[in-house]
Amino acid sequence: MLYVGSADVEATQRFFADFAPEAHCIADPSGELYEAFGLGKGNAWQLFGPAVFAHALGAMWKGNGIGVPNGDVLRMSGFFRLEHGSMTWAWRGKHVGDHPSLDTVRAQACRTPNAKTNVTS
Repeated sequence: MLYVGSADVEATQRFFADFAPEAHCIADPSGELYEAFGLGKGNAWQLFGPAVFAHALGAMWKGNGIGVPNGDVLRMSGFFRLEHGSMTWAWRGKHVGDHPSLDTVRAQACRTPNAKTNVTS
């Protein structure tokens, strides 16, 4: 798997080493790769809407705190599977607190090329 972070190289490597040590990662502080995949900056609703606060409370309830911001905190997140130059699975966050489980991402990344695929926005 390849992860992309919006911070500099060192911060991106530190971040991904904490939860996905098996992953390869690259830094994209300029946001060019994010933009190429249709991941712009969030609007006010996507950054501060009620769903964001609901997800933040849920995360805190599970024992997850708010870390020191690093990289472009306004950038929306997404996960994609590419096979032979084609996008065969896509997930784009509806707001900054909206993330699929890492198990979902890993399962999609490990699907066989001929399996039924789903490209979503």
